[in-house]
Amino acid sequence: MRVCFAHGGQLAQMNLGRRIQGLDGRPDLFEGKTHPRKAVGHPNIYFDTLVHDTDSLNLMLKRQGSNQIIMGLDDPFPLGEVEGVGTSYPGRVVDYAQKIKSRAHTTGYAVWDLFEVFGGNKNIFKNAAKGLMSRDKVHYSKIGYEKQADLFFEAFLQSYELYKSTK
Repeated sequence: MRVCFAHGGQLAQMNLGRRIQGLDGRPDLFEGKTHPRKAVGHPNIYFDTLVHDTDSLNLMLKRQGSNQIIMGLDDPFPLGEVEGVGTSYPGRVVDYAQKIKSRAHTTGYAVWDLFEVFGGNKNIFKNAAKGLMSRDKVHYSKIGYEKQADLFFEAFLQSYELYKSTK
């Protein structure tokens, strides 16, 4: 089983030392439990990049390694995109996504843009009318998440078939 922790699993990054000290200092309380060090860099544990902070991202990279980190965005709601607040501006996440896609194409990495596939900001209300969004119109409904999985799987299989045909 593979697991991805949202928002970089920030608490997991910050309190790793406390968990290690707890187990090392009181092994009698954790008898039969897996040591926290064994989870660091585990091939089935992933973290997304949605941490909103360079220092947090660097800590996660240092602790987990780049192979365990996947791209994350605040889709469909661009959290913190407020005019005149820090480095934020309306459309910042969309601009960031475009840079990531451009970089992925120039370096030969695969990229799949859910925001684009679902029609971007213009389709939030249309997607809600189709039952794909939750009432808050920020998160997806169960049907919406299932649709995402289906679309991703279909795109993945198409890409894999294309990859096989070029080898």
